[in-house]
Amino acid sequence: MSYVATLYEASSVRIAIKAEFLAAGETSLIVAKSSHLEVYKVAGPGIILQEKFPIYGRVIALSAFRPQKSETDHLLIVVGQINYQYFTISWDPVAKKPKNEHAAVDFSDNHAPLSDSFLCLSDPKNTMLGLHVYKGIFLTIPRTQPSIKGGRKSQANPDLGNIREHCFVRLKELEILDLKFLFGTVLPVLAVLHKPFNGDEMAVNTYELSIRSGEAKLSDWTIRDLKGGQEALFLIPVQLPFSGLLLIGVTKIQYFDTVGSKTFQPVDPPIVWTTWEMLSPERYILGDEEGGLHLLLLSVDTRTRKVRLRLNHIGNASIPETLVHLGEGLLFLGSHFGDSQLLLIRNEEPMVRVQQVFDNIGPMVDFKVMDLDYSRSEEGIRQYSPGHIRFLSASGGHKQGHLRNIRSGVGLDDLGVLGEMRGIRGLWSLRSIPASSCDDVLVVSFVEETRIFKFDDTGDIEELDDFMGFALNQRTIIAHNTVGGRFLQVTSTAVRLVDADSGTVIAESCPDDGFTITMASANQDLLIYAMGPTLVLLDLRQDLRERIRKTFENEISCLNMPASPSRICAVGFWTVSSVLILSVESFSILSQEALSREDSVATPRSLLLTRILENGPPTLLVALGDGSMFTFALNEITGALYEKKNIILGTQPIRFQPITGGNGKITVFATCDHPSVIYGSHGRIVYASVTADKSTYVTSFNSPNFPDAVVIASEDDLKLSVVDPLRTMHVQSLPVGDVVRRIAYSKGKNIIAAVTVQRVSDLKTGDDLHTSYIRLIDNTAFSVVDSYELDELELAESLASGRVCDGNGSLSEGFIVGTAYLNRREDESEKGRIIVFNVSETKRIKFTASYDTLGSVNGIQMLGERKFVAATGRTVELFVIEYSDFQRKTAAGKPASATGCTITKLASFNAHSSPLDVAVYNDVIAVCDFMHGPSILEYRPDKENESAEFVEVARAFKPSWLTALELLDENTVFCSDTDGNLVVWERQFSGVTADDNRRLRQISSMKIGEYVNRIRRISDQTLAGSKVQPKAYFSTVMCPQ
Repeated sequence: MSYVATLYEASSVRIAIKAEFLAAGETSLIVAKSSHLEVYKVAGPGIILQEKFPIYGRVIALSAFRPQKSETDHLLIVVGQINYQYFTISWDPVAKKPKNEHAAVDFSDNHAPLSDSFLCLSDPKNTMLGLHVYKGIFLTIPRTQPSIKGGRKSQANPDLGNIREHCFVRLKELEILDLKFLFGTVLPVLAVLHKPFNGDEMAVNTYELSIRSGEAKLSDWTIRDLKGGQEALFLIPVQLPFSGLLLIGVTKIQYFDTVGSKTFQPVDPPIVWTTWEMLSPERYILGDEEGGLHLLLLSVDTRTRKVRLRLNHIGNASIPETLVHLGEGLLFLGSHFGDSQLLLIRNEEPMVRVQQVFDNIGPMVDFKVMDLDYSRSEEGIRQYSPGHIRFLSASGGHKQGHLRNIRSGVGLDDLGVLGEMRGIRGLWSLRSIPASSCDDVLVVSFVEETRIFKFDDTGDIEELDDFMGFALNQRTIIAHNTVGGRFLQVTSTAVRLVDADSGTVIAESCPDDGFTITMASANQDLLIYAMGPTLVLLDLRQDLRERIRKTFENEISCLNMPASPSRICAVGFWTVSSVLILSVESFSILSQEALSREDSVATPRSLLLTRILENGPPTLLVALGDGSMFTFALNEITGALYEKKNIILGTQPIRFQPITGGNGKITVFATCDHPSVIYGSHGRIVYASVTADKSTYVTSFNSPNFPDAVVIASEDDLKLSVVDPLRTMHVQSLPVGDVVRRIAYSKGKNIIAAVTVQRVSDLKTGDDLHTSYIRLIDNTAFSVVDSYELDELELAESLASGRVCDGNGSLSEGFIVGTAYLNRREDESEKGRIIVFNVSETKRIKFTASYDTLGSVNGIQMLGERKFVAATGRTVELFVIEYSDFQRKTAAGKPASATGCTITKLASFNAHSSPLDVAVYNDVIAVCDFMHGPSILEYRPDKENESAEFVEVARAFKPSWLTALELLDENTVFCSDTDGNLVVWERQFSGVTADDNRRLRQISSMKIGEYVNRIRRISDQTLAGSKVQPKAYFSTVMCPQ
């Protein structure tokens, strides 16, 4: 059985509306993102996400209406991929969640063809809603109207304004581009922009729509067969005082009044429009496919009384898919190809200003799972955690192609910088008034001193010269509020208990002569500290009375005293790399765990025993000095440790700091070179990266002016921040300006290669011209450092990285690009090219070798060093990159290389149709056949004859139109098809005959209804103790119809 989970939700926006959904009189922006809705509140110059909830289906249309008895708007939601349904919801302010008002109604028609666009519209008189999903069919949803008795309207019906049973209307037009209800008419009038059956020029018809006895009837209206030209795109109904209709085209914009007379405005140069929004009855915003925004003005000529049109370009933004005017000059731009934006429309220059940006990682053409520079990521096995995964994606379209660096993590909102301070060695928050629940004192420890900062009621900060008898001329190891209104300070030379009222030292304990306190940990009642191999327990309730002392064979490296009440403590050691659970009654050993691994001799550096899982056992976190950590579950009765798990967070020592949130739940900060937050969610421990990249020490600081804040120390400064309670997607974007088609990464040279396609229009012919580039991106600076332009009409199709010949005979990490030469007369490319590039020390592209192929190179995968597999034309071929002193000829008869490196074909296999891609696992190759499904090849070298061959060992005999494929292991293939299905195939070895064993057996399938463009295998990662093991990532780019 297979299981699919969403790692990153859809982020592109095609549908957005405004409505008073959450509260009466409060405008909300409702954004549909695939299968969930987001509700934003307008707050000053921006918008804030208020609510987010899933919709069980793919949202294809959205509209708002208000029943008479409701104080807020209801939403009509249309969902569908195969079956199509609509339903309505409202917002329940008490339960704080959406409430179903009208049950889902299925209006699917399996015999009718789907329309090219899904339209949802509302009659201006609020008498009906309309849907257009199937060609030639308009679905009307009437709304309950007041009944007329004795010539007067009755308002007694509680369902006034609610939707009633729908009815279908047959339209004569089939190829419909747009539908709109007109303003200022007695009955609802429907305008239809369509393409006639036997004509090239678009036309507009209007119909009067009436509903009687549950049946809808269309009758011709005044505007008939208005010619819109060949390039008409959509309609805009014009409100009073103008009324009428705007017809938006590529080369002209036309206005028709209610009797059919027209005015037009030429558009020069031609513009392909994408969407529109009304600012007022005389002002309209138009968006185009280049990201341009234009203001269309309507005015009346005082002399002729005709409507005049004027079009002005006012600015540029993302390519708009939808526009929503929120008032006060705010305009929401929802984009599918770029980032969605909140814009401010002004009267002065610049007229368009970006207020907010909402990251969009789609449409994702390609992606790469990036390594987080863990030193042992290739040797050790680390626990799978989606919070520590970094993706590099090729996102966007047209001129808004982006390379996006994507991580999920916990964000920090900085409230302010407390000061520039270097050499911080510890942070603690204290309450100067013990009875208070708020922190107002911050203790900052340095190598040779301690500094105290006091926060007053207004949030102002003052540094104190003395505080409660604390020794400020020494480094503080810990500072703590204890029972009885006392303060605890531990330094290397003494342990002090200070009375909060008088500020005098009540008790003091010093280490033995010749010894210093190296580390300490305390709760409200007990304190433990270490002096080399000696562990000491002091009772804070009895004025630091020493209760136990024990000397171990090895020196103590870390320790932890859990929160009160506790009968155990944890201790780690340097030499033996182990951790002990001790009883606080006698320091007797309750359990012991060795931590050393074959690939590491790191010792424990930090311990934390706390309850991370709300309803689970306590968890022991053990951090090692090499950036890895262990987790154990603790048996509270016996003190035994079990469920040992390992995960790598970074490469530097980890330090744990528990943070208690406002809800009482424990969150653990793990500071290292890759800081993380550890918390419990749905019965499991979650590891999420955090945006505080250079943090060294962290402490909670809950003050009246800064509730639930944290203080974070870095190498350079001290900051006060607020932790985002949710793990969210964090995106770093590199605008490329072209469509990013393929990406690859060289870990050895820390360089990203991206294949981009630039599209420009030929002004003479109107054709689109494409130019491909190979671009190098520095992974550290995340910027383009070099580019290489391919030949004219050469389109890059595939890209891979690996160890190749560097032109001098030695091996070096480089990139291999597969291309196709476009043929303007034929759909299929007749030839292509394989190009090998290397990267110089100055991060410049070095052309190394090339090979001409008979057909496009659709996929490339490395097969060890210098060897690679390529899907070329209708074959799968194996190549090797060799160094020689002479040039070889290719299949096309041209030299293979301009340097000492040549590309030689070793083996070839004729595919069943056209291979789109290949996947490699050791010496096994899976072929993504476009029409005939997956097949598995084995590469078998012949060392005696220095040759090789491909042998097809298994294939799927059921035809399938594939889109992507990946090998999960040597015997399992995961693929997707054009119908939106995910299928897992497995080789079988228990067949009766040899032919039976050559059949791939389908072991799992699932319909997701989305087009999968790329699948990547999860390598060397396991989710210990889970029955569901992560095997692959995949990205979706569209919904097939």
